[in-house]
Amino acid sequence: MDTSNGYPQILLKNGFILRPITDDIAERCAEVGALSFSQTNPFALALGKTFEEEKARILKNIKINQKDPFTHCIMDGNEIVSVNFSCKFSESYLAGAVSESFDPSQYSEKQLVPVKIFRDLYMPYKEFLSDGDYVFQIYAYNPEYKKKNPSVVIYSQVFHYISLHYKGIRDLTFTTNEKMQNLVMKLARGYNLNVLDHNKVIYQGKKIYEGIENGCLKLNIFGVNPEPLEEYKYLAELIPQYCEKLGLNPNYNIPENSVQMHLDTLKAIEQQKSRRLKIQKMTVPKPSL
Repeated sequence: MDTSNGYPQILLKNGFILRPITDDIAERCAEVGALSFSQTNPFALALGKTFEEEKARILKNIKINQKDPFTHCIMDGNEIVSVNFSCKFSESYLAGAVSESFDPSQYSEKQLVPVKIFRDLYMPYKEFLSDGDYVFQIYAYNPEYKKKNPSVVIYSQVFHYISLHYKGIRDLTFTTNEKMQNLVMKLARGYNLNVLDHNKVIYQGKKIYEGIENGCLKLNIFGVNPEPLEEYKYLAELIPQYCEKLGLNPNYNIPENSVQMHLDTLKAIEQQKSRRLKIQKMTVPKPSL
């Protein structure tokens, strides 16, 4: 654990550095996030979101994000490899979209597209999601980083240990990238809560996803990981030190036994999948002779 720069940072065993997003690099991190979303995110591409729009969106909430221990970046020397901006969901820009005071007139036509989609995903599960705080994160990797980028793997394992440190707080994810969805759900062992058909979304008279690859519209939850990767288990000792040195007090409202509840949910989902598979195998008709 290194605190020589006035903030904690962890030198990971693969040579990368995990550190908070401090004021001196906040704009650079916002630019990496904006670059990633405007160039590689299917939903941003579908809506025609620009680099400037994405950067402004991220910077608007930077002070809120900096108060959350999940907000961090991964660096290779002085190069930013990936960024993660986080806050309580209740403090996020999408929380207003599902609040009692929601007013669609406060949004532009373009802004209303993701807002309405998120409402459709969230509102059927509003009561289910009222059991305490969730974190809401904006994760992005640097598309201009030319070396092999293991940051999604790192991100999933760092999340596990920070979640464990904070008594099992879970992440509520609005996923618009199918490729990233599959990877994060596999690594973080989360589950899908709701899904919409992205191919039916219309904006300004046309289907926005036409010609766009890897699109999806899903609401996911992930938390502590029942099977963290062996090669990152050294973080079990370092992450609590890192969180303590950050000196933040996020005051998450978390249900008692949140860790066990989440693990039980994952186990129940896996058992349901297994039962369905067995039933499907039993009911497959035999070929006629």
